[in-house]
Amino acid sequence: MAPFEPKGERSMRDLVLMGIGDLPPLEPGTTITYAQIAEWIGEPFPRRVGEYGERSYEPMGSVADHLLAARGVLLLNVESTGYRVASDEEKYAHGERWGYLAAIAKMEYGRRVLDSIDRRKLTASHAGMVEFMLREMTEEQRVMREKLRAERKRAERLA
Repeated sequence: MAPFEPKGERSMRDLVLMGIGDLPPLEPGTTITYAQIAEWIGEPFPRRVGEYGERSYEPMGSVADHLLAARGVLLLNVESTGYRVASDEEKYAHGERWGYLAAIAKMEYGRRVLDSIDRRKLTASHAGMVEFMLREMTEEQRVMREKLRAERKRAERLA
């Protein structure tokens, strides 16, 4: 079954959201178990797919996106258990890791890709764009790192 294929009249995403809606308010630390999700969608969860037995966690990516956008609820995966509602401290750490630091890491990857290009094999305009992008990414990474360092020092002084 495809991840978002309706199961009768409702998609698996909607079935999970309806199940979550029947729970008490989602407070930090609330756990949504794989067993609950399996009951809501009417099949084992996480599902086994593929010849190597890899697992599918769909539709939980879509469910988590919806809960974060609509209700400010961040779900964190709890290995072999399910999902847990994150506290504000966990949201901070998650945002730093997957937001700010991930942006710096993505720029570093982009720089490595651009650095691997033999500019002599490009048109002059493309070679110029490569140089421009490298300069901009290098500068943006430097600025982001400096801002992060300064903000961490400021936060430590306030603590």
